[in-house]
Amino acid sequence: MNEVQPLLNSILDEANQEAEEIREAGRLKARNLQEEFKARAEQRRSELLADAEKKAKEEKSRLKIQAQLEMKRELLEEKAKIIDGLFQTVRDRLTQMEVGAYQRMMLRLIIEALRADAQEAGDNPAQLILSPRDRERLGRKFLEQVTQELKKEGITLRGGLTLGEADPALSGGFFLRQGKIIQNYSLDNLVNAKREELLPEIGRRLFS
Repeated sequence: MNEVQPLLNSILDEANQEAEEIREAGRLKARNLQEEFKARAEQRRSELLADAEKKAKEEKSRLKIQAQLEMKRELLEEKAKIIDGLFQTVRDRLTQMEVGAYQRMMLRLIIEALRADAQEAGDNPAQLILSPRDRERLGRKFLEQVTQELKKEGITLRGGLTLGEADPALSGGFFLRQGKIIQNYSLDNLVNAKREELLPEIGRRLFS
């Protein structure tokens, strides 16, 4: 047994030394892995921060563009409301004109319409259609006034001119029926036609 003990001690010493070397290698490997993971984590953190910053800038830019588009849309809506209100005021003032002034305007419009269509109408009678309100306020003699004005202007309608049934759809102005053709001289139609012509000028004067 005495001869075995030194050998056993030697083996144990070698084993301890080997174990210590293994432990040291493990500690070194662990430190290396820790440093590697730490470096990778820092790199990933930097990448995530950069990506977040990039996305934040993109989101800020997107929100800015969206806000600008929204502002332009709201501005266009407000402009449209202003223009609609302007032309509604025009319609209201036309329909609320003093009777004498409104009658003169209607006479002028009717004569212009009949002058333009007298040659094409042929023998078809021309029928003047007014709103119920205009039939009442212009009076029963309005057709006679139109006829007299036609004579003054030298306009002859071979089919003659009659007054048709009042049309509740009219707020002002008139329809002119000749045969199967009905021409729209309503105030709404006249104002809308003028609207397209005046929009550029209105835009310059109101919104420049």
